[in-house]
Amino acid sequence: METNAQSSIDTFGLPIVEIDSTRNYWLVRTNAGAYFDEFYIKNFIAIGWNECKDFTKFREEKKNDNIAQEIEGFYPKEQSGRIYGQIHRFSFEMQIGDIVMIPSENSSFIRFGVIVSDPYIREVSATEIDEGSCPYIKTRNVEWIKIVEKSKLDPYLFRMMQSHQTINNANDYAHYIDRTLHNFFMKEGKAYLVLRVEKQGDIPAFDLVNFVNGVIDLVPVVNELPGIKKEYEKDDLDLKLNVQSPGFTEFFSNAPQLIVGIGLLIVVLTGSKVKVKTKKTDDSSTEINIKGLLGDNLLKKADELEKLKNIQQENFTKIKAELPEELKSLLEKDNRED
Repeated sequence: METNAQSSIDTFGLPIVEIDSTRNYWLVRTNAGAYFDEFYIKNFIAIGWNECKDFTKFREEKKNDNIAQEIEGFYPKEQSGRIYGQIHRFSFEMQIGDIVMIPSENSSFIRFGVIVSDPYIREVSATEIDEGSCPYIKTRNVEWIKIVEKSKLDPYLFRMMQSHQTINNANDYAHYIDRTLHNFFMKEGKAYLVLRVEKQGDIPAFDLVNFVNGVIDLVPVVNELPGIKKEYEKDDLDLKLNVQSPGFTEFFSNAPQLIVGIGLLIVVLTGSKVKVKTKKTDDSSTEINIKGLLGDNLLKKADELEKLKNIQQENFTKIKAELPEELKSLLEKDNRED
């Protein structure tokens, strides 16, 4: 990550998410949605094969003959290799900090969470089971962070939902999950700014092109922000589009400072009096207007800034583009405090 980008984040407490590149992603089934609500309400995920209680027997990646015979004794009509693989995955491949997804009935909703515990055996009474509780005892605790309706799910995730294994590794879909959970983030030295498009129906090409060009035209403005030591070009910014009513525009770059700068400018130009907390050397903090980050060069260009503001606000309005939740928090803060 560029030093200047990290300096801006640290100094002004910018709400850009830094994603651990080592985290894994999992899809865990809920018995056709039967346990979807219980998993959410009680903050856990669980799998079956209750007779196999000793996690340590499943540490190795492949089963040995002894454990195979044990599984076959408990479940003679099941494939021992499949059971072994699922328990091994749940017990030893899944890790604290990994992302887990669970689907409701017919995958109408997908809930996303973070694994927060090692596996353990929970107690479930016969009475609870008779009353419809999940009977599975192999358990991990989860902190749920987001729910997405199927109609608003990233279309690239639909293929993942076709798998019917109890536990499915979803690392091949990591980026699509990342941008579902976060709209302003960094990962593996690259930064991303995802702007959701909420306009229903067809979007005029003219409006879409103007919106994209309006963001790209902020690149030379970023170069005038204080602390920018590299002269960025417009081709330093990459773009992905999916605007199938609703959809998104995804801007990304190997130059994180460029994305951070564009994020700042969009907040300033589409918002009002936005405040952030600055960190001081004595660990205290004070609030300043985010426009103070623009520096003298830009503040002297009042007419140019006003023109940019009008363009951005018009472009955002026409396609109903939304600021990332991470940046929206700055606006919400300003609405609460004068």
